[in-house]
Amino acid sequence: MPTLARRRPRTPRQSPGRPRGKAQLSLAIRPARPDDLYGASDGERIVGYAGVGPERDAEAPAGTGELYALYVHPDSWGCGVGRALADAAVADLQGNGCRAIWLWVLEANIRARHFYTRYGFTETGARTYSSLADLPEIRLTLPTG
Repeated sequence: MPTLARRRPRTPRQSPGRPRGKAQLSLAIRPARPDDLYGASDGERIVGYAGVGPERDAEAPAGTGELYALYVHPDSWGCGVGRALADAAVADLQGNGCRAIWLWVLEANIRARHFYTRYGFTETGARTYSSLADLPEIRLTLPTG
């Protein structure tokens, strides 16, 4: 069963493991970090990760965080790993005072777009091109406060 772990341990308080779907969420919490990376493991290998931090867009409203990346290995799709990682990322940003969370997703990545929509994100209408291969991306937002 997959578990989540922080890249760096958090203090001063710890939160107990909490099941989320088929994935097991086991995180320590440290408020006010500027950015973090969460990893999901099946006990033998890394099966996913999520990176979060302050929104990088200088025109973003104050209190906006960003989900920089969310990746789950295809062998672990449908096991609750993505949901557990997203939960950890959102909780981290909320814990750091973010009232909204933005992310960019490749326009052609229909699976990811459906995941984010089911999670509660909505498209903002903003478009750009990725720095990798100049592919079209769309921005999504999740209000948290």
